[in-house]
Amino acid sequence: MSAFRIFRTDVLPQVSNVRLYEETIDHVRDHHREVPANLPSMIMAVENTLINPTHIEKSRSNSYVYVDAQTTNAWGDPFRVPVKVIDATSALVKIFSSPQLGFQMRQSFGGETTMAVGQAFSVTYDALTDVLYITKQSAQAARGVEDAQGIVWRYGPDGDIIGATVVDFVDLWAKRNGALAEQLSAHFKIPHPQAMTFLERALDHQPH
Repeated sequence: MSAFRIFRTDVLPQVSNVRLYEETIDHVRDHHREVPANLPSMIMAVENTLINPTHIEKSRSNSYVYVDAQTTNAWGDPFRVPVKVIDATSALVKIFSSPQLGFQMRQSFGGETTMAVGQAFSVTYDALTDVLYITKQSAQAARGVEDAQGIVWRYGPDGDIIGATVVDFVDLWAKRNGALAEQLSAHFKIPHPQAMTFLERALDHQPH
């Protein structure tokens, strides 16, 4: 596993340090070139949100979302840093959103499997964070919007959906993949069997 930065925070008693892996920054730089992931201002925004959030939201199981409502993108969305608690005092960043451009960015911490599914999509499952990424190949996101079920729908500049980030994929959807496939089919306007293929291949590649 790659080196990581540690951000100290005392907002929550159960989280005193949060890790941001260099591998994560490299992944975003290489595969999401529309995002200025290596800019010092981006790393500073993550650090500031972890140290001095305007509020914190309890997420699923052992996860929290640090929010900086004073730092927003062009649509007024606040800067969000979801983290996963990994031991008694430590957590790691799952994903984070850019206040400058409004992009929702993929975070990779190892244990990932990328699959080309069909001609138009790529699917990546990150086992450590239990996050599934489905993206139209060669498409660039302009905004990510999270729905009530924790799915981040990524939109292109023209407003079309070009990707989906499914947080807690195995925990929430492994036994309900048919329902998730229906949502993917409707949003991406693809046949239901193709959506099922995305999920089945991701589940085939999860650690046993």
